[in-house]
Amino acid sequence: MGVAALNAEASASANDAYDLGELVANISEQIADYEAKKLAQLKSEIEGFIKKKDALIEDYKKKHPELLRLWSGQNVAIDILHKTLVCRYPDWAEIFQSCVCKHIEAIQTSQVNLDVRLCCGQGANEKARDKAKQKSEAANLFLKGLGDMEKGITAQLQQNQKWIDEIGKLLNGPDSIQAIHVFWGKLLPAHAQLAPDGLSTVLKESLAKAACNAAQVVDDSCKPVAAEPSNTRSPPWLIHFDVYGSALEKAWCVYRKAKEDYGAAEGAFARNPDDVDATAKEIEAARKALDVTIRDCLKKRVTSQAGCELDQTTAHTPSEKLAGENGEPDGNPPDKLNQGPLDQSTGAIATTEQTDR
Repeated sequence: MGVAALNAEASASANDAYDLGELVANISEQIADYEAKKLAQLKSEIEGFIKKKDALIEDYKKKHPELLRLWSGQNVAIDILHKTLVCRYPDWAEIFQSCVCKHIEAIQTSQVNLDVRLCCGQGANEKARDKAKQKSEAANLFLKGLGDMEKGITAQLQQNQKWIDEIGKLLNGPDSIQAIHVFWGKLLPAHAQLAPDGLSTVLKESLAKAACNAAQVVDDSCKPVAAEPSNTRSPPWLIHFDVYGSALEKAWCVYRKAKEDYGAAEGAFARNPDDVDATAKEIEAARKALDVTIRDCLKKRVTSQAGCELDQTTAHTPSEKLAGENGEPDGNPPDKLNQGPLDQSTGAIATTEQTDR
């Protein structure tokens, strides 16, 4: 091979040279994204579910008739309690709204406005990560609820029975008005959640009258991460055993997708964190480097123009004697006259200590 050919090959190799630092950074990002998804853990969880799926469905199928019988019996008792309470307290709805909802709404409003304050300090990636995390946790909770359906239904039926007994005692005592809270605030919502085919029209309308208002956001300039609306029922409920298996499989698919999205959002946030602390550090670093940044920028500009050389006769004259015709320092427009020296602390963030939720 001639010298010219060798030189040409060397030149081509130089032009095609790889940036190893960039390559390592790219690989690191891919590794971080993979680890954030925790696929090995998810695979292990799914394999564990597959092994016990058939037994889980068969066990629920055997216990379903008895669970349905218990719920139906409680439904009769609840209908009787409802008629008694409505008869005894015709204005029960107003009482419930003013004594129960009023305090629930106050707490919820305080919480949502605290969330707003915290959310206003979040960056776009941080919000996306938190939303994905919330969806992943909700999907996991739903999945666990389906997996423990029989246990969840049994536990709730037992609790409902305790409330039924409590209301019966209250109605026979001097504090019967307390039964309004127990019935519409605790028992009826829980009973409705378990219902296989929904409540009767009377109980459904009654439950709607007891609904509290949504929390009020005082400052909606920055809204917190909110759960997406879902038409899916929350477990436990008396799902028919024929569709129990498909519901479990669907829940696993939803959980897998939500967990994967959370991993992707976590990776994006890790690569470019924009939370309050990270942003404050970036601003502080930029403030410290302000002089250098300005100098570097000026170096890229044209520094001299013909006919603009410095007049050496005035080079060392005190600034107050370098006034133009309008009494302004030469080269400064009127609107800049009263400006002081550059304040390098401009842009500082006044942070406040955030309380834990």
